[in-house]
Amino acid sequence: MDLLNAVRNHPRFPTQWPTLYGGDDFIGQGTILDVSLMGCRMAGTMPLEYGMRLSLFLHPPHRSTEIYVEEARVQWITDEQFGIEFVKVRTKDLQWLIGYLDRAERRNSFKPMVGTGSAMPDVASMPLALPLGE
Repeated sequence: MDLLNAVRNHPRFPTQWPTLYGGDDFIGQGTILDVSLMGCRMAGTMPLEYGMRLSLFLHPPHRSTEIYVEEARVQWITDEQFGIEFVKVRTKDLQWLIGYLDRAERRNSFKPMVGTGSAMPDVASMPLALPLGE
């Protein structure tokens, strides 16, 4: 785990969501590569600058409507990738994102640990609750 992930308050989960993003005088297409409650990492066609304010339309493939981020801010830039902080998100979209991330975190917590050998039980096959004793 790198230092940046060690200090994050909100875990990020990998995605491949198409997105449109823009400012006052441009619009670009991109892909959300990972997402958290507070922001995302994306790759895009239009270059951005640190501190820019944007609007985003994220298109999760398993959702019928887009997620609208009314205001976002560029936090970092490397090559064609950008770190984006969500500043203002519609309430219904934020609620959907919270539910999506909650489900992703629960799924992720049941993945078997890598490199633990055969002595480690398969966490995915364990019951979600253990029976109470009599």
